[in-house]
Amino acid sequence: MWTPLNSGDNITVAAGNLSYPGITPSGNSVTFDGAGMDAFLPFTDTTSGAVYASFAFSVTDLTNVTTDLASTYFAVLTDQTGSFTSARLYIRKSGTQYQFGLGAGTSADTWSTNLYNINTVQYLRIGYDFATNKIALFENQVTPLTPSIVVTPAAPITAIGGFALRQDAAATTPFIQLDELAISNNVIVLGVSDISNFNSNFVRNTLVKDEISFGSKSDVKVYNMNGQVVKSASVSPNKNLNLSELQNGMYIVTGMVNGTPVSQKILKK
Repeated sequence: MWTPLNSGDNITVAAGNLSYPGITPSGNSVTFDGAGMDAFLPFTDTTSGAVYASFAFSVTDLTNVTTDLASTYFAVLTDQTGSFTSARLYIRKSGTQYQFGLGAGTSADTWSTNLYNINTVQYLRIGYDFATNKIALFENQVTPLTPSIVVTPAAPITAIGGFALRQDAAATTPFIQLDELAISNNVIVLGVSDISNFNSNFVRNTLVKDEISFGSKSDVKVYNMNGQVVKSASVSPNKNLNLSELQNGMYIVTGMVNGTPVSQKILKK
């Protein structure tokens, strides 16, 4: 469940998808630019192993960025409070093109040498490895082999439990379209069909009266539509979680299935 972190114009859900070889598009995409509201997606807190976020990406217009090499970060792997203090993905204009950078602070520590034209689609994967204390960016590798750039934070990141999109300022955030976001603990992200299978084994009844039935062992959190955690529990296959104390309405249930973060929307009636 996406939640706002500040005020300003919304990140817009747009019809249609970005196309990239090897990626099966589904649903809609989002667009944003300039200054505005930052959007935050919480997921199960991770303190070991690795966390990766992957997505298709395109800059559709750079004309609002008037200063060459003026940089900003637009995507973040962060903690569950959305503090933006973890792994940041930066972007900057370079002539009529743009490039990506990585950092854990107020500026990028390293910039990729790859330059891209507007209205072309890139497939990006940003991740953090807790064992090695490394932030890595993979550019245009559906099956990742070698990161384009790697950054070592000055202080190790202790936990990652969310992903955020950021609208910084009119003069630094270009017109962006982003699609097919996936969060994983594996560097190779599952396809849409595999994620659907995980969801079907996670929550077995999405229409709920008083109890949710689960098909997998997991530590779960239940979020209301304001992004607040209203219940946390450890569940097992074929065991039920009682939600009778919650009001009727829509909720998001998050957890881990075989090491992969999953979420499922439910309706309590």
